[in-house]
Amino acid sequence: MLKTGHLLSIIHILVFALCNNAETGALNAYRIAENNSHQNYSGIWRYEFSSKENELLNISFQLNLIQDKDIIKGQYCAVSRGGRRIDCDIDKNYNIYGKIINNVAYIDFTGFYDAKAKGKAILYLDNGNLFWEIVSVKGEIYAPVKAVLKSDNNAKNSPE
Repeated sequence: MLKTGHLLSIIHILVFALCNNAETGALNAYRIAENNSHQNYSGIWRYEFSSKENELLNISFQLNLIQDKDIIKGQYCAVSRGGRRIDCDIDKNYNIYGKIINNVAYIDFTGFYDAKAKGKAILYLDNGNLFWEIVSVKGEIYAPVKAVLKSDNNAKNSPE
């Protein structure tokens, strides 16, 4: 039998999923989070996709994240369309803010390419990888809708 706290967490995740049309992603995130206690999101995470056939499909995506208890903040940088679209800021301006509930980070983000762009995403950790999934977006952004990022915590440009 589920404890009241777990039941409330499940209800919260289901409501979030239904409201943001991301039922599958949120349920998968919850399933994985149940098995990963007290994960640490802090650090640098990278995703790369390269196509020899069509350079417009190439994308580089990086997250610099800082976690303080159940609060997460950070900055993303997305370079896509063969370098023709740069959704980054060279200064340390955070565009990711969120809360971690049962090891799933529910974040709000803004874009750099389109200053009015904003969205919501979920992040979760599994087997040392960081999963990114956008659940809603308004405006023009170049971050991938879904990505599996690898840790790059030995990089020189640390988040703080």
